[in-house]
Amino acid sequence: MPSTAKITIRVQQVNLNSPEIYVHHLPDIVEHSNADIYAIVRVIDRDKGIHGEIQSLEIVDGDPDGHFRIRSAEETGGKSGEYNIEVLHLLDREIAPQGYNLTLRATDKGVPSRQTYKSVPVHLADLNDNAPVFDREIYEVEVPETAP
Repeated sequence: MPSTAKITIRVQQVNLNSPEIYVHHLPDIVEHSNADIYAIVRVIDRDKGIHGEIQSLEIVDGDPDGHFRIRSAEETGGKSGEYNIEVLHLLDREIAPQGYNLTLRATDKGVPSRQTYKSVPVHLADLNDNAPVFDREIYEVEVPETAP
């Protein structure tokens, strides 16, 4: 015996947006200083519900020796969605004269998850920690009296 039914299908869009990364740089790090925080990073996702929650923010490139780490500001009583890029070791400009170029990756909790990458340059200010070096101990130069 045939029968009919009426159904309504509602399609809901989910996880349309990737996370957005905003970086607030603090002043350049002076080499050999005890700077703790290099930058404050805010990550937002404009999706609603779990799709708009941030799963992780991590450094995925540019720090082969592990000089930096990402730490959630919530761990230290800060705002949700804020992270700190922290300096773990004393940095030396002579070892890294170009500084560092960290690549951050933010991942949301959506299904499927979305990711965003952001490059963060780290500049090191030079500390005058090297004395001048001369090839000879004494230099002799003759300058005529009429020289300007």
